[in-house]
Amino acid sequence: MQIGLELVSERLDADDERWLAAEADLLGSLREEVGEVSVVRTAAAGQKGALDTVVLALGSAGAFRAAVACFRAWLQRDRTRRVRITWRDGDAVQEIEIDSAGLSGPAFERLARALDAHRPDGPRG
Repeated sequence: MQIGLELVSERLDADDERWLAAEADLLGSLREEVGEVSVVRTAAAGQKGALDTVVLALGSAGAFRAAVACFRAWLQRDRTRRVRITWRDGDAVQEIEIDSAGLSGPAFERLARALDAHRPDGPRG
């Protein structure tokens, strides 16, 4: 299962060196702990420049737990950070946005259930 990540800061601009370093830190952690991570650039509607979306492949429950640990550590370093997570569930695109307090909330449980349903070895019963 692939998920898309959009990283958001309430405090820093997208081109601020501190923000770019924070993004690189999370991507490095995800590559190290989870594996396949890519960045897709798309034109931002009505804006100059492009919007970067991180695409993360989660093929197992272990990869999902590792990604959650990376999100948790990264979000807790700065309470003004958020991660917008999108994934495809059939024909619908699902989305949640999490901050450091939202890693165990009901919205995040939706993502966990979707991942479980798309496990290569079939959903757990």
